[in-house]
Amino acid sequence: MRKLAAMVSALCLAGSSLVLVPLAATAGTPASPSPDSVAMSPDNPFAAPSSLPYQLPPFDRIGDGDYRAAFIAGMAAQRAEIDAIAHNPQPATFDNTVLALERSGRLLTRVAFVFFNLNQSNSDEAMLKIETEIAPKLQAHQDAAYLDPALFARIDTLYRQRAQLDLDPESRQLLERYHIDFVRAGASASQIVAHRLVEQVLIDFRAEHDVGKLQLADLLII
Repeated sequence: MRKLAAMVSALCLAGSSLVLVPLAATAGTPASPSPDSVAMSPDNPFAAPSSLPYQLPPFDRIGDGDYRAAFIAGMAAQRAEIDAIAHNPQPATFDNTVLALERSGRLLTRVAFVFFNLNQSNSDEAMLKIETEIAPKLQAHQDAAYLDPALFARIDTLYRQRAQLDLDPESRQLLERYHIDFVRAGASASQIVAHRLVEQVLIDFRAEHDVGKLQLADLLII
């Protein structure tokens, strides 16, 4: 989850078009727009991890029509994973919360890494059209996860108990980074503030995205 979120943040700072995407949000959580339902074919090159060395993308099989379905399916799958983590009836542990979040969103990460890297390095009008539609939904998906009160409650509980969890240095740092990310995203704010934060983030995101898209379009024309 943090890899995808970091990529989204980096793309926003670069002025481009993002990791965390949505099913029904938790009650009381700022709801992200529901993407159109799109069935992803099992033949979609993003449907399963690549069998190539180092899981390199099968570029010979990837077409522009594969991205949207994979993005929508990936967001829905990760939202379902996040809901399951947030509402796990078992007490929060590092494995069933932090580690589970780290392992969520595999499909979404696969398609996002390929799409945004290609869109940055070898874009065209078709890619820009996909980005215009998907980028705001991806940002909303990420906001819905970071502002999920049930999910933050589990992370906050672990953070407050971190001294007693007997975590190795790497695991403790990961927990602390998750807590920082959630707090900075507004998870500890009131629901009213959180709603306003999401609205402002989306406004700012669309403005930055439009500027980046226009700059790239100028380069394509040149």
